[in-house]
Amino acid sequence: MSNPYFGYQGFRSAGQILAPTLKPGETYESRDNKYSKMGRGVAYENRVAPAPPTMTTCSGEAFSNVTRGDYEVPDRRGVSAKHFSAKPQDRSKPFLHDSLYEHDFRNFSDEVDGLDGGEGPKGGKRDGEKAFKQEFDRLDSGNGVVHIRDMPKLIQGVLGRDVRPWILDRILKMFEAKRDGKVTWLDLQDGLRKVAESARSDVSYKEREMPEWLVANRKVMPAVTHGQVAESCYQMDMGKDGEIPRERRIWYKTGMSSTTLDLFGGTTKATYQVPGYGGFVPASKMNLRAREHGDMKNSRRPRLDLRLFYRHNNPGYTGHAPAAACNDPGPSRCGSNPLTTSGAAALGLTL
Repeated sequence: MSNPYFGYQGFRSAGQILAPTLKPGETYESRDNKYSKMGRGVAYENRVAPAPPTMTTCSGEAFSNVTRGDYEVPDRRGVSAKHFSAKPQDRSKPFLHDSLYEHDFRNFSDEVDGLDGGEGPKGGKRDGEKAFKQEFDRLDSGNGVVHIRDMPKLIQGVLGRDVRPWILDRILKMFEAKRDGKVTWLDLQDGLRKVAESARSDVSYKEREMPEWLVANRKVMPAVTHGQVAESCYQMDMGKDGEIPRERRIWYKTGMSSTTLDLFGGTTKATYQVPGYGGFVPASKMNLRAREHGDMKNSRRPRLDLRLFYRHNNPGYTGHAPAAACNDPGPSRCGSNPLTTSGAAALGLTL
């Protein structure tokens, strides 16, 4: 029986003292630290099971055989690390299907190649025909013929690729006259040659003759020219020999008929002018400044467009053009003013 007071260190009777359980040479300190270093330095492949396991978890079963050597430190660059590899073949993987470009822009010439058997390295015996013959003999059941339904298998075995539907349709069309569906080696050899020539002719990029409608469309249409004689500026202003001076095409004897007729009354040329523009459009393309003025791609500045005033003189006049009404004396009559006697007589208004 122990003392009822906790921490009591006084007198204890013999009944209260526990019997000694230490072995000879053993102390309390050594006994307390006896198993403190047990298992130190021992590496287990699997964790120590406290009891014989009856079942394990999925993750424990999956990673039971994984060791430290199986783990590889991942590269921080990720998948781009292969692009910095010394081996170029490690940078890409083979694509198992056609790309979008190959699907949209197919190389029809490559699809036809090898269909009739290509020539050998030195241009001698046709290795392709030999391969077709071997494949024909393999599919032959002993009677020297191959059924038409075995054509895709035969061609695929020789070329090592699938036969395109448009080529297979031509081959089946070639042998559709065979009512029994049996094709001999001579028929196959001649048929594949004709199909290859026809397909290669259709997919070749050689220059062909243009169709009739395209030739007629590009042909320059004949222009009908009139046989009238062009008049010079002097003849248009002063008249020709034998003409009546009264019938000259002038206005107040100040305008030049030739200069006025040179202007376009609403041009149809391919310019940037406004519709109905009646100004001068130069036809010469040698002068860059004249071409810019005629095309009118870059319009004038607004401050010049807003200065609108009436010009009395000829088109192209470079003299003084007053903007104020008080400085505008009116059109220059040059002695042909109908308000004067001499001007009226010059115009034929008086007898």
